[in-house]
Amino acid sequence: MIHAICEDYRAGASIDLEHDEADLDRKVSCPLLALWAEQGAFHRLFDALATWRERASDVSGRLIPGGIILPEEAPNALMDELRNFLVMLCVEGGSRPLDTPEHELNAV
Repeated sequence: MIHAICEDYRAGASIDLEHDEADLDRKVSCPLLALWAEQGAFHRLFDALATWRERASDVSGRLIPGGIILPEEAPNALMDELRNFLVMLCVEGGSRPLDTPEHELNAV
């Protein structure tokens, strides 16, 4: 897991920049679930949902209590969010995860 995270950071400082530039004029059109860690810095520096909405047209998400390695530090919360999102996509056809209050979707 740590190796994969390091590779992601490496790509973010190199080839990802090229890839981003190549499709800055396009948005992801499928539903996108953005989850971020309470102990991470992203939500303190940026409006997480607004940032993702610049790149995707159907964004939902929320802050999850835990550190930046959510699969290891908050596996149950992460699985709950993923399950709700997938159920919403497959069964409900809705635009946000089931049982998620609006105020949690906008938590920053």
